[in-house]
Amino acid sequence: MESNYYTICYFSDETTSLNKNDMEALFNQSSSFNNANNIYGIFLHITGKYLQILEGNKAVIDPLYARIVEDSRHKNVYEVFNKKNR
Repeated sequence: MESNYYTICYFSDETTSLNKNDMEALFNQSSSFNNANNIYGIFLHITGKYLQILEGNKAVIDPLYARIVEDSRHKNVYEVFNKKNR
């Protein structure tokens, strides 16, 4: 059976600084969605930069990544890789 498990890694610049409450809300919303859809990875925010790695079913992470690219909290989105896992 062929795997449909993919990994996407990107980084971007923030457009606006998020305060602690905004970050907690983002974390809670993302965690709920990711847990419900078996998405794994890491999200880092350091001095105005985001780095995220998403792993999961291609049918779920591709539309998620498309929403991230269009999200007004990001600019200069750079896709490091988008690859199928073995």
